Amino acid sequence: MKTKECFSKIILILLSLFLFSAFSIDAKELADDEKKKLERQNKDFDSLVVTARKREESADKVPAGMSVFSDIVLDDASIEDIEDLTKFSPNVYMKKGSAENTLVFRGISSFDTTIHSPAGLYIDDINLPLNYMQNPVLFDIERVEVLRGPQGTLYGRNSESGVINIVTRQPGNEFHLKAYGEYRCYDGANDGTPGYKAGTSINGPVKKDRLFFGLAGEVETSDGFIKNIHTNSEKDGEIESRSGRASFRWLPLDNLDISFITDVQNIERGSGNKRYIEGVNKTGRHEIAYNEDGFTDMEGDGQTLRLKYSGNLFNLLSVSGLRNYKSHMVRDADCSPAKRGLNDLTYDNSIMSQELRFFSPDAGKFEWLAGVYCFREENDIEIELQGVGETRNTDLEYNGYAVFGELTYNIFEKFHLTGGLRYDHMDFEGEQDLIRKDGRKSFEKSFDQTEVLPKISASYDISEDFMSYISVAKGFLAGGYNTAFAENKETFTYDPEYTWNYEAGIKSSLLNGRLKTNFAIFYIDITDKQVTEVDDRPGLVIDTLKIKNAAEAHSLGAELEIQAKLTDYLDFFAGYGYSKAVFDNWVASEIDKKTGRVTYYDYEDKELPNAPEHTCSAGLQYRSRAGIFARTDILRTGDFYSDAKNGLKVDGHTLVNLKIGYESEFYDLVFWGENIFDEGYETIKFDRRNDFCIDGDPRVFGVKLTLRF
Repeated sequence: MKTKECFSKIILILLSLFLFSAFSIDAKELADDEKKKLERQNKDFDSLVVTARKREESADKVPAGMSVFSDIVLDDASIEDIEDLTKFSPNVYMKKGSAENTLVFRGISSFDTTIHSPAGLYIDDINLPLNYMQNPVLFDIERVEVLRGPQGTLYGRNSESGVINIVTRQPGNEFHLKAYGEYRCYDGANDGTPGYKAGTSINGPVKKDRLFFGLAGEVETSDGFIKNIHTNSEKDGEIESRSGRASFRWLPLDNLDISFITDVQNIERGSGNKRYIEGVNKTGRHEIAYNEDGFTDMEGDGQTLRLKYSGNLFNLLSVSGLRNYKSHMVRDADCSPAKRGLNDLTYDNSIMSQELRFFSPDAGKFEWLAGVYCFREENDIEIELQGVGETRNTDLEYNGYAVFGELTYNIFEKFHLTGGLRYDHMDFEGEQDLIRKDGRKSFEKSFDQTEVLPKISASYDISEDFMSYISVAKGFLAGGYNTAFAENKETFTYDPEYTWNYEAGIKSSLLNGRLKTNFAIFYIDITDKQVTEVDDRPGLVIDTLKIKNAAEAHSLGAELEIQAKLTDYLDFFAGYGYSKAVFDNWVASEIDKKTGRVTYYDYEDKELPNAPEHTCSAGLQYRSRAGIFARTDILRTGDFYSDAKNGLKVDGHTLVNLKIGYESEFYDLVFWGENIFDEGYETIKFDRRNDFCIDGDPRVFGVKLTLRF
C-alpha cells in the first residue's frame, strides 16, 4: 500500500468516526467528564505518590533525580514502551539492538556482549534482569518511576546507574471497562505499510470492599518499514505482539491486602535491521540486502504474589516472584548478500525472588525501613555462528541474598537526614562448551561476591515551596561470565564495576503549584569498569576478545525538569539532561588493521560509548472542557559515539510528534503523528570492514479510538 493511500485511509476513518461522534454525544455529559479529567490531571500535577524508595511518599520530597509518569501522562504522550519513556527522561537513553535493550543513565553504559544492564528494571517490585527483557510493552499501567543515580542500597546488583520502577494498575471498588483500536501507517522502505493495534482492560469488584479482579491485554501486527531488497521480502521488519495480564486482589481484613498478578507476552518480529552505510553492500535508509530473512521470537511469563499488612507498630510487605523469559534470534551472519551462514542465538532465563520489608507506619521523628531479599537466577545461552563454524553453550546459575535498611531522622521540622546500608552476597556457577572445527573446549568456574552498599542524603525544606538536598551513594554492576568470547577458564569471568554518585539538587513548586522545577547536578566516579579488549596472549586467534576490569572513568552533568500550567487548559513541560562521561585511565590492547599485530591504545579522555551528551524534550498540551485535546512534543538526542575509541560518531536527531483529538465521556478519538518531518537518523553504528548501522524509526501516522463503558 502506498503512503498516500494509507494516509487517505486514516483520514477517511477519522472523518467517519468524527461524524459518528457528532450524532452520539451529549454536550453536558461531555463537559462533566472533561471537568473530571481536568481535575485529576491537575491533582497529578500537584503531587504524585511514589514507591521507588520502597515506601509511599510524595515525589516532590524524594531527595534524588526522579521523573514520574502517571497513567494520564503515559496516554497523553503516547508512551508505549520503555524506549518511548527514555525520550522524555533527562539523561536516560536506550541502546536498542536487534534484540537487546540496554539502558544508559547519566552516561553509564556497558560492553556490547553483556546480558545484564547497568540499570535496573522492575515491574511490581520484580526484577527483569536481562537487557533483552528491558523494553516491555506498557499497557494498563498506573505509573512509571525513573530514579537516576545508583540505587544499590535498596535494589542491590545491577542498579549502579538508576532504576525504572513500573507499577501496574490494581483493581478496586470502581468498575472500569475500556477497549481501544488503532490503525497506523508507516513510511519507510515498504512505502506506507499499515499496522494495527488493539487492546482492552476490565477491572472492578467481585465483592465490594473485599474481592476484586482485573484483566488487560494488547495485540499488535505490522509488516513494519524495513525491506530486504536482495530477497524482495518484508519479513525482516514485521512484528506480531501479544501481551496479557490478570490481577486478583483480596482484602480479608481491613489492614491486610493480598494480590496475585500474572502476565504473559509473546513477540515475533524480523531481526534484519542492520544495514551497510558504505562499501559494495551499501543500501538506502530502512533497506537491507541479506542472503536470508531473519527472525526474533520472544516469550515470557511472570507471577507475583504481594501481601501487605498495615499495623500500629509497623507495616509489612512480602513480594514473591517468578519470571521466565526466552529469546530466540536467527539473523544473517554478515548482513550482506554473501552466503556466509546464519547466527542463531537463544537466551533462556528464569528468576525466582522473595523480598520481605518492614517499615514505619507513620511519618514521625524517625522513618525506617528494613528488609531481606533472596533470589535464584538461571540462564541457558546457546550461540551458533555458522559463518565462523563456532558454537557456544553456556549454563549459568546465580544465587544471592541481601539484608538492607534505611533510616530517616527528621532532626527538626525542615531538616531530614537519611542513611542506608545493604549487605549483598551472591554465588556464581558457570560452565561453557566451545565447539569449533578444530576441536572442543569445556571449562567451568564458580566464585562469589559480597558487597556493602551505603547511601546517605540530607534534605532541607527551605520553605513550603523549596526543597534542597545532597546525597552520596554507592552502586555496582555485578561481575559475571564472558559468554561470547571466552577461550579458557581464566577469560571466562570478570569482576564487578563500581560507582560513587555525588549529587545535589533543588525541587520547587511556585505560583500556587502552577510551576514546578526539579534541578540536579551530579558527579559519578566509576572504577573497575568492565571493558572488552583483544586478548594479547601468544597462541590465541586474532580478534579474540576478553572482558576486563581495566578502566577508570567519570561522568559529570546536570538535569532540569519544568512543568508549568500556563492556563487551566494549557500545560508546558520540558526536560534537559547533560552528561559528559569519559575514560580517565585505560590503556587497551587492540589489533592494528594494517599490520595485523597486537598494539596498544590509550583511551584517556575518550567518551564512553552510547552515551549522548545532551538529551532534551519540550512540549505543549491543550485540554478543554469542550473535549478538544491537542499536544506536540519535540524530542532531542545529542551526538554520541558507538565505540570506545570515538571513531564511530552517531549524529544527534530531533523528532517532532503531534497529537490532536476529541474526548468524551464514552470515547476518545485521536489522530497522531510521530517523527512527522520524517527525519532520517541512526541509533547505533558498527565497524565491520565497512561501517553499518541501525536506522531510527521513520514517520508514522495513526488514528486511535478508545471506548469506555
